[in-house]
Amino acid sequence: MTSPTIPMPLAISGFEPDKLSTNQLIIRRGWCASADGNDFAQLTTDITLDMSQVGINGLDQGLPVNGYDYFVYIVKNQSTNEVGAVISHAKYYSDVVLPSGYGMHRKLRFGFVYNSARDGIPNFHLSHWPMPFIRLTDAETSGSYCVLSNGVSSAFANISLSAFIPDNARMAYIQCVTYSSGTAGSSYVRSYSGQLTGIMAGSSTPTDVGDRQCFNIRVTSDLKLQYKVIGGAKLSVYVLGYDMTEPS
Repeated sequence: MTSPTIPMPLAISGFEPDKLSTNQLIIRRGWCASADGNDFAQLTTDITLDMSQVGINGLDQGLPVNGYDYFVYIVKNQSTNEVGAVISHAKYYSDVVLPSGYGMHRKLRFGFVYNSARDGIPNFHLSHWPMPFIRLTDAETSGSYCVLSNGVSSAFANISLSAFIPDNARMAYIQCVTYSSGTAGSSYVRSYSGQLTGIMAGSSTPTDVGDRQCFNIRVTSDLKLQYKVIGGAKLSVYVLGYDMTEPS
């Protein structure tokens, strides 16, 4: 494919990632511009990335580590123009270990947190590419996806979502479950301290079965949000997915 005469940063068609197995992703055929928009890469067939291997179409280094977030970088052979990819824990272009003979092309707007307890690469459904919403399809109201269990802090306190959300995501999709601990009360969540009230996540009385809401909320750059309860409420929070909103 001929490189454009006018830079086209962030241009992309195809290249959607999909899970194949515990350690494998598929990158779909398509084309995309480089990070600066001055070069194109094209895939005429899907490629499989394997985290059990190191090098082109594998990890850039090491072995998969539970709790690490990983990102996909498109690379291009500097002699043959062959297009491939590496999966890396590196958050920045300069920290990726490139396969021999390959140069950096661009980082895809996609990431995940690896955990063998959730089948390595988590099961997910991707919508709205190339700025995707990632739905964790195994997510449920259970301890496996819980980031807060029966919280009762009366002042705003931090909740970390880093076990489920990669560094390049900033919008979380959560379920809030509010129960009564004996008297009526309400729960609130917020993105940061500038929100004095926050968003009401639910309310409950001793005679009802609790209140459940699912919604999107912005998290901080270190993947946290805050919660508090008033009265006799207690709050549990579960992670259901996330939006990829950071530039690639």
